[in-house]
Amino acid sequence: IEGEEIGNLELPVCDGLVAGSVLADAIAAKFAWEILGKFFENTIWKGQNSAKELHNKIGWTAFLQDIWGRAHWKGDRFYDSQVWEETTRRSIDNGFVVIEISEEIPHLEVALPEIDVLLTIGGAAIGIVTVNSEYNFISSQVLRVALINATGVELCRACVREGLLGKPLNEAISLRSRLAQAKAKRQQQTGILPFTSYLAPPNYAVLGRHLGAIGTSASRRAMLPVAAMRDLLEMSDRAGSAIQVPPVVERILYAPDAIRLPSQNLRSLQPKIQHTTDLSENILTEKLPILMYRRIIPAAFEEQLRYLRDNGYYSIGWEDWLIAIASKTPLPGKAVLITFDGGYQDFYEYAWPLLKTYGFKATVFLVCDRVGKTNNWEKADSEEIQLMGWSEIRQLQQQEIDFGSLGITYQPLTTLSAVEIVREAARSRRILEQVLGVSIKAFAYPYGDFDPVVQHLIGACGYTFGVGSWSSLSSFSDNLLGLPRIEITGNDGLQEFESKLNLGW
Repeated sequence: IEGEEIGNLELPVCDGLVAGSVLADAIAAKFAWEILGKFFENTIWKGQNSAKELHNKIGWTAFLQDIWGRAHWKGDRFYDSQVWEETTRRSIDNGFVVIEISEEIPHLEVALPEIDVLLTIGGAAIGIVTVNSEYNFISSQVLRVALINATGVELCRACVREGLLGKPLNEAISLRSRLAQAKAKRQQQTGILPFTSYLAPPNYAVLGRHLGAIGTSASRRAMLPVAAMRDLLEMSDRAGSAIQVPPVVERILYAPDAIRLPSQNLRSLQPKIQHTTDLSENILTEKLPILMYRRIIPAAFEEQLRYLRDNGYYSIGWEDWLIAIASKTPLPGKAVLITFDGGYQDFYEYAWPLLKTYGFKATVFLVCDRVGKTNNWEKADSEEIQLMGWSEIRQLQQQEIDFGSLGITYQPLTTLSAVEIVREAARSRRILEQVLGVSIKAFAYPYGDFDPVVQHLIGACGYTFGVGSWSSLSSFSDNLLGLPRIEITGNDGLQEFESKLNLGW
């Protein structure tokens, strides 16, 4: 920034190119706060020696004041849905409305109990937020609070990307005004896709936004290899994403700006945490144990589950931890997330009955090409073992067992090309979603092997969560595509299990 180095990025190069829009998005995703701080240092805090300290202390409030045009509001006011202001009113009949952040938000008179709000920033689509109405009415402040809470840090990233990157940071013009200019410029462009504000370059195939929370991998732009186009198109079509394919394809771009108009079957429901035990108000989960099993010894596994139950632990899902990380809000009580790699037959025969008995849930990561076969990826180190078939997997899904991907063939991804990585991710996601009929959002890296390039490509293929295999508790600072897990082996007795579980207590 202005000649000062702030860090570095590592991105995959697909078909010889990293598009400027991808680079800009990656810069904003990683360095938005630093860039915003330099902007404030040159504008609202110009000449103050404590500009950096001010930014770290009250920068978020200053940011909200700027983009919403409320210079005199205190921080808490932006999150108070009871605030009332006189403004214009709009009648909404079809359950869908577009709100641009650089324009005044109206009160909404609605005909339905909830509406889908497409938020745009500088004319760029960010995501869809579902907002409940009360007596067929949504005030402008209720709408503002819902958008702030749903977008979180992504609000800052997108505003920096659309309003500050590539522009002078010392001009005396607010970020809000810059976003209004960006929207006006975007509206003048031609070739806009019918379902989005995104302008597709010639001969680019564009894959639209994946179903997923705003601010996760679903919000990151990416280039993808043309050689994997068939797998990517089949995956995106299966998931119901917006797609544009020109007659001649030279590049493939994943553009979260491209958003298909909402329908009920694509709406992402807010998760609800279901507790299996009474929760103490004095115990909170700020660091989450994500347990990783492969095969089990039934007696030892039952002893571990009994320990979890008797000590007040309860199961959560991926979305619960996403919300906790996004809001920096500890979960009540002692939460745990249980995973199994490989899809071994002993999960169906022994692990699931025990999980059900003790009131716990789990996610099973599958190697799609090996379903119903054996674990041939381990034949050099151990005997080949029978894996579950699709019949068992469907039965388990009906019993609220979740499933994720271990790829197609279980290979260390950092040794593969971009094309091979994308095929592993896209094919497995498409197969699992086709068989199970649900969105697959979690990916386990084979052998725990990943790097920033692998993470970038896995996220671009629609996965929100990525898990490794190093022994650590997950914390609020974790990247959702780089979550740690604690491996529990067949040799772990109860003492070893308790020690691993209590790393952070």
